Amino acid sequence: MRKSAKPTRRARGYMAHEALAGATIAAVGVPLGIGYAEIAGLPPATGLYAALLPVVAYALLGGAARRIVVGPDAGLAALLGATVLPLAEGDPDRAVELALLTALVAGAALLVVRLFRGGVVAELVSLPVLTGYLTAVGLTVLAGQLGALLGIPVDTDSFFEELRSLLESLADANPASAAVGCGALVAMLALRQRLPRLPGALLVAVAGGVVVWALDLDEHGVALVGDVPPGLPALSLPSFDGADLVAVFPGALAIALLAFVDTALMGRAFGARTDEAPDTNRDALGLGVAQAAAAVSGGLPVSASAARSALAAAAGVQSRWAALFSVAAMCIVLVALTDVVSHLPLPVVAAILIAVVIPLVDVRAFRRIWQGRRSEFLVALAAVAGALIAGLLWGVLFAVALSLLDALRRAAVPPDAVVGRVEGRRDWPDVRAARDAASPPGVLVYRFDGALFFANAERFQRGVTALALRGGRRPTWFVLDASGIVDVDYTAAQMLQRLAASLGEQGVRLVVADLTEPARERLRASGVEDALDRGSIFPTVDDAVDAFVRSSRVEGSAPRGGT
Repeated sequence: MRKSAKPTRRARGYMAHEALAGATIAAVGVPLGIGYAEIAGLPPATGLYAALLPVVAYALLGGAARRIVVGPDAGLAALLGATVLPLAEGDPDRAVELALLTALVAGAALLVVRLFRGGVVAELVSLPVLTGYLTAVGLTVLAGQLGALLGIPVDTDSFFEELRSLLESLADANPASAAVGCGALVAMLALRQRLPRLPGALLVAVAGGVVVWALDLDEHGVALVGDVPPGLPALSLPSFDGADLVAVFPGALAIALLAFVDTALMGRAFGARTDEAPDTNRDALGLGVAQAAAAVSGGLPVSASAARSALAAAAGVQSRWAALFSVAAMCIVLVALTDVVSHLPLPVVAAILIAVVIPLVDVRAFRRIWQGRRSEFLVALAAVAGALIAGLLWGVLFAVALSLLDALRRAAVPPDAVVGRVEGRRDWPDVRAARDAASPPGVLVYRFDGALFFANAERFQRGVTALALRGGRRPTWFVLDASGIVDVDYTAAQMLQRLAASLGEQGVRLVVADLTEPARERLRASGVEDALDRGSIFPTVDDAVDAFVRSSRVEGSAPRGGT
């Protein structure tokens, strides 16, 4: 009997640990949820409802990283507000309906991704572009919350207009609101720096509420969250017509993409700590159902929540039970504690949000990008500028376009080099890096690393022709080291055939060495392999060069030209 009691006590201890972690996640989620609803311009309850059914849906169906907890997010909230508020034209009920419709469409888009196993969509946004976009989100939220922090009314959606309005209205700041908000911000930053394991958002929210209540600061202009309806949300589909569907469609797609990319990146980061392999297709399923759950239960769209997931990791969460316990705790808040929640001071909520989004403005990441590749740094800056100037809705689509264009640019101009043989080495290094690298007279060896396709085929042909027919002595054989050519499309295959013919007319033989099997299959299928001179394809560069040397000896004369 004693042996059977041990597993029971261990199981009870495990569940108690998960339940405590879940309660902590819910407690921190209360001020954050209200804050994200404020960013979206929607009632506070929408941020709290997002921590119910959507969390259950992702916990049951989501990706492999068990410490990921979904919830509303600053970027999604700002994007949602940019989508629905202009359409609502000041009608709060219509804004909520449009927000729920946006979540529903975003969920449908993610389910389509899952249906076609399109997890690769998560890789459409490069890290530099995502860094730039999230920086713009951080700056936008900062500008939007400074007014609430200082008690200054700001009624504009433009980042630059908000900054201008704030600067012009600083003299009108409410002293009590500014004192409470700035004090809460200092406390949040200090707790993050000194005691990062403590639930800083919860502690600051409680302390700020107590101070405002004890000193009656709401009578001195400190705004409160206001009424939060008690009880759990009713379930219903949002009402809409075709015009509404068309109007929210671009924003919904942008929200789906941002949620998917953010969750995939966070899943990789948290999964690496526990050796959990990411599963982006499963993420698409979990997120899709979670967005639909948000739509039918009155909540904001969700993605992987950095704050909640970091809490789960710090608490040593071992399963999805912690997320489910957080839902139970949030239900208790909504049933029994909404009166307490309604008395949270808005300057304190603004301070919590500002502290949360400050890390999004990641200057160190920009420095690392600059050190790694200058062109990617410029792309990251362009993502920031695009989101701030055009708005977050078009900014995320602009960010995707930048990622694709940057990828196409780099694919179109892959690394290449003239290479040579070095005594004692088996590889063929770049002649620019190894001064003693050379090939026998009459041979030029050229390496191309990347896919050979329509976007770089003409450039490749011009470059090879210039190398082979440049002034002075020409090579007799031009050896293409194809070990790095991973693919050849039809356009490039036909270009190779024309190139071989044009070089042959000039007395230069095009020889291909070390073809990868996928590239060779493409050349064979398109007829290029047969079009090359017999014996013009060799297993390795060494084989090609040795064959040239042997043929020169057989001919009994020194080959023309050289390198």
